[in-house]
Amino acid sequence: MNPVNKKLQNLTDWSNKHIFTSSLDYWNQDAPAAPPSYQMQPAGADPASYLDYGTSDDQMSGDANNSRLETIQEDTALTTVRGNDKDSDPHAGGEPISALQAAWNVTNAIQGMFIVGLPIAVKVGGWYSILAMIAVAYICYWTGVLLIECLYDNKGEKVRYSYREVAEFYRPGFGKWVLAAQLTELLSTCIIYVVLAADLMQGCFPSIDKAAWMMLVSAVLMPCAFLDSLILVSQLSFANAISHLIVNAIMLIYCLSQQEISNSLPNQGFKTLVNLVLVTKALLSYPLPFYAAVQLFKDNLFRGAPVTPFTGCYSPDGSLREWALLLRIILLLFTLFIALSVPYLIEVMGMVGNITGTMLSFIWPALFHLKIKGDKMVDRDRKFDQFIIGLGCAICICGVYFSFLELLRAMNSADQ
Repeated sequence: MNPVNKKLQNLTDWSNKHIFTSSLDYWNQDAPAAPPSYQMQPAGADPASYLDYGTSDDQMSGDANNSRLETIQEDTALTTVRGNDKDSDPHAGGEPISALQAAWNVTNAIQGMFIVGLPIAVKVGGWYSILAMIAVAYICYWTGVLLIECLYDNKGEKVRYSYREVAEFYRPGFGKWVLAAQLTELLSTCIIYVVLAADLMQGCFPSIDKAAWMMLVSAVLMPCAFLDSLILVSQLSFANAISHLIVNAIMLIYCLSQQEISNSLPNQGFKTLVNLVLVTKALLSYPLPFYAAVQLFKDNLFRGAPVTPFTGCYSPDGSLREWALLLRIILLLFTLFIALSVPYLIEVMGMVGNITGTMLSFIWPALFHLKIKGDKMVDRDRKFDQFIIGLGCAICICGVYFSFLELLRAMNSADQ
């Protein structure tokens, strides 16, 4: 082990011992003399070697050692059984949802706050923008199909369970880049929702500045740190869909009942009503990407050693450990910090999104599919994958170029 990896391993072990501890797992019962030490033990190691017998001043009794050894053996056996079960998804949540609930989550992801900006996009881009959106939706559908095919081997058995596992099979170590892109995309979405909600609230009540509104919005979103059920997230997604229908109904009734629109929502009371509904929509859109980001962190860092570097987030009784809740709150506050501190945030997010979005939705699925399934593909499918990769690269380059020009324009406008 090189010095850098050794230092990282020492840091991980120290964190598991002093920070990510079992904590309140034994709230109403006697705690063991010392917590079990699972820090990155080699596969197949004797569970008895996990025991830390301490010093002569702090010795555990023989009964405590035996009891602890039995517990470790049970946990080890359970981990082995789960690891050998190819049909079990290690990333799946403990509470399944129905197809309808999943549909609400997909609807939330597709028609987030940004869908209300489609009219101005069509106004600026014309018919070409409509054709482009249809084409992008169609290609994203097929790249999703390609990514799903990468989860299965040539016999039709599911052997990979996540985007990162597909990337790791493509090239060991590449999964970290995919994970980083996923987290960047999800957290950027959360940040944008905070900014949009604050902008809308400032439009309603201009006496309070935008930074203060961001803090108030984040305070309202704080319960998202307690979300631990995908069913509840799907219910919030359903409420988000209803709020979008309300926005459409309000705008449709207004447009049909007014003879002429000489100004953009000239009535201040009506403008406030529309903005408040849009704020509600932004707040209801936030939980889904935040929950997805939390699950990515949990699946890749906090499932317990030696599967992941750090201790699991959940107690033996299934409850969320308080340090894990603290980390969720810190993650939520991180989105607030970025929203407050990064200058030209919208332009920067647009440039970053052009990179992560095209990579996750266009380039990587086709690239992974070409590598994993290439030997079984016909020439037409192989050329289709290559076309998507080339198209994704072109979109990424053009998007970054124009986003950079927009960033320069915003900086020049601020200087003037």
